[in-house]
Amino acid sequence: MARRFDCVALVLWGFASPCWAEELGVMTARLDGVPHEWRIHALDRPGGRIVTAGFRQSQWLAELQIQGYDAPRFAGADGMAVTVRFAGWYSPGAEPLSVDILYTPEGLGGPYWTSAGASRPAQVEIVRFDIHGSMGEVELAFTGELCRKPSLSSAVDPATCVEILGVVETRLAME
Repeated sequence: MARRFDCVALVLWGFASPCWAEELGVMTARLDGVPHEWRIHALDRPGGRIVTAGFRQSQWLAELQIQGYDAPRFAGADGMAVTVRFAGWYSPGAEPLSVDILYTPEGLGGPYWTSAGASRPAQVEIVRFDIHGSMGEVELAFTGELCRKPSLSSAVDPATCVEILGVVETRLAME
């Protein structure tokens, strides 16, 4: 089974030293009109390489997951994650099955800002997606609303929703 690159897995690996990190790309966004920037990394750690951007394909589901951080220290870092799922095999121009955006301005301890539960679904446009063996490159634009949740198990507060508009340009691991 392919490895899953998500926030929880990164926490289990602990903190990473910036000297071990290779920058793969950048994610920029305007969140409620305020500009933000996060970096996408690959880290060599004992036990294997962690890549914060990956694409996994099976006959039932294609999943593109990109996580950007303000620094290569994930558990306490300001982070933004964009996950795009497609039914079946991915092909250019395919409509996503789902798009999820998660912003963790204070790390995994919360609060969380999520597109899940917002009044309108998040959207993504894949501008370019090239595959080169075990690595690929992607450029995409995303938009939506993010609503605040104090904890992962709490409901979103619709009175706190803010607009997000962003772009990603990065290399990624092909799983």
